Amino acid sequence: MSQFKKYFLAVFCLGILMIAGALMDSHRVIAQAPTPVAVTNTPLAITGDVHIAGTTHRPLPVELTHMPTVALVPGTTDNPARHIFQKGFLSNDPADGDKFATASFSAPASQRLVIEYVSANVSVPAGQKVFFSIAPQPTFGFGVQPVLLGNFFGRDFFEAAQQVRIYVDPGATVSLGTLRNATAGAWGPTFWDLAGYLVDCTAAPCPPSP
Repeated sequence: MSQFKKYFLAVFCLGILMIAGALMDSHRVIAQAPTPVAVTNTPLAITGDVHIAGTTHRPLPVELTHMPTVALVPGTTDNPARHIFQKGFLSNDPADGDKFATASFSAPASQRLVIEYVSANVSVPAGQKVFFSIAPQPTFGFGVQPVLLGNFFGRDFFEAAQQVRIYVDPGATVSLGTLRNATAGAWGPTFWDLAGYLVDCTAAPCPPSP
């Protein structure tokens, strides 16, 4: 009888262990092998790895396909801060009786010049008026508004300081002109200061100015 009890107890314990093992196996999570993730037709910038929490597998590889192509406008691929343009120019010293004073320069052969700020100043005999203009080829010129600062030592001083947006084709000549409304008396040369930036046209040709 005692042998039967020992045998029954052994079988009962073995059964309990098998049931416990089955229950533990049913709650076990098996991580599947990594599958590539394909992102299509979505302009997203994805960097790094993709991980699944609770697994020990390597990161999932991410593959980007059919990403849209962004076309840049020719001549705009540069950062303007890398090609600063900032120069001063002095017109010719006009003789008595002259109504015009001019200065000129040329844009670099392989770069487009964009003028964003201009200033000019000149003195004339009291009572006379002046007009400033900037004329890049092939335009007839852009006017710059003069302001009378006042009369100093018997002469009227005019100045212009204006924000502009003037495009100069590569290699084109820019004429800086001052016109007065009279011919009497001597007047001084015009001092010009221009500021803007240059765009490189060697990598992609710059379209011509309209």
